[in-house]
Amino acid sequence: MIKELRKVIKTQLETISNSGKTYYHRAEKGAIYPHKVFNIESIDTNNAPRHDFIITVDVWTKSANTADDIADAVNAVFDNANLPNSDILPTFYLQSCRPIEDEDESIERRQIKITCQNYKNA
Repeated sequence: MIKELRKVIKTQLETISNSGKTYYHRAEKGAIYPHKVFNIESIDTNNAPRHDFIITVDVWTKSANTADDIADAVNAVFDNANLPNSDILPTFYLQSCRPIEDEDESIERRQIKITCQNYKNA
């Protein structure tokens, strides 16, 4: 199920124009800015038929305006989005968006957290 969810998320993130490459878990060494990195964390739903996840999207840029524009686009793509396919039935809800300090002051970061409620398509 995670593999299918990764495909859905990556496809959606790649629709955002001028936002660079999309990576799962970590960017490649020397990745060009801007870029996005996403992670998936499962949430225990006590054996309910639904599987819940927290999706974290980190936006990395060299410009505060670009970081905000990409974060806004991520929000628009996922907030209240129902994105079913032949394998899974995920619905996404925006949870939070915040700036993240980086040790390199030339880098602007934003972190978006999204809740995903997912059912396996029977």
